Amino acid sequence: MASTNAFSQLAVPFSPRLDGGNIKVKGDIVFIGNSIIAGAGYTLPYNGNANNNNTEGIYINVESGGDPSIFSSSSAGLSISSSCKQIVYAGLYWASVYPYEESTNSGTQFDGTPRFEDWNEIKFKLPTGGFIDLVADDNVDPVGEEDDIIFDGFQYYGPSPQQSFKDSPIICYKNVTNLLQGLGDANGDYTVANLRAARGRRTGGCSAGWTLVVIYEDPTLPSKYITTYDGYAGVQGSTVLDIPVYGYQTLPVPFPVKANIGVGALEGDLGIRGDSFRFKATTSPGANYTALSDAVNPANNFFNSNISLNGVQNTNRNPASLNTLGLDINNVLVPNPSNTVIPNNSSSEI
Repeated sequence: MASTNAFSQLAVPFSPRLDGGNIKVKGDIVFIGNSIIAGAGYTLPYNGNANNNNTEGIYINVESGGDPSIFSSSSAGLSISSSCKQIVYAGLYWASVYPYEESTNSGTQFDGTPRFEDWNEIKFKLPTGGFIDLVADDNVDPVGEEDDIIFDGFQYYGPSPQQSFKDSPIICYKNVTNLLQGLGDANGDYTVANLRAARGRRTGGCSAGWTLVVIYEDPTLPSKYITTYDGYAGVQGSTVLDIPVYGYQTLPVPFPVKANIGVGALEGDLGIRGDSFRFKATTSPGANYTALSDAVNPANNFFNSNISLNGVQNTNRNPASLNTLGLDINNVLVPNPSNTVIPNNSSSEI
């Protein structure tokens, strides 16, 4: 997870999440998710050109007609075409800008009503059944039941709100593999509720959302090595921050190396250009960075508030806004002609 900020800092180094670092599987990886912040007065789904910096943020609540205890919610559909699929892994992430509950002064970053301390708790609903309470903490968990507070930027540098990391982001994680494996069919709509975030009109804007990462097995697909990483970096569009990743191994000579990269980020505005997502292998001395892009994520505005797969917006969600006002979940192809970008026997990239 990353966000675009007024400076650049790698706050939590990115490290492999999967037990053993990676999974070799005949199958694939899927990302679904949704924003949980909308603009006041905007019709949903929102397909306009606004930036969240200029918008009064309010909660999305697609469950508003049901349980009165639900104050924020959004959903996304998992649709894996294979009838032979088996869920291998599922990890749920939620994140938000959360220096306070609601802004009381749009000209400052820190003036607002005090935030609630249950920000590490959410509700999660599978395609069948009701909501399940999930909590992320820093306790040691059994393998397969892990949860973590990856980052809390509030009062990061000291005891006052003004000593917080820019925008006071929170990022939490929960391993939900067992929940998905317990379903007869994992396809269907998933809902996250009661994710807390700053609201109102504030300097820097409001953004929040969630991502479900699913690795599945399908015997009809080719074998792949799949690795997932999490951490936190605050990045400004006009500065450069290297984010090393490691813990995998590409195929040996003479096999072609094919790769996709998925990434989640907050605060990438549609109308603010200059941000990019670039890639190079550290095992190739002197190699240049390759700017990643596709039809909906330009090289000079990669983080632009959309949820997409290989250049196509994913609208299998509620609301299906083409402009999420600050949440990006993107899966892009890494161009690798003749293995010149990712070489054989490579094990680390930036």
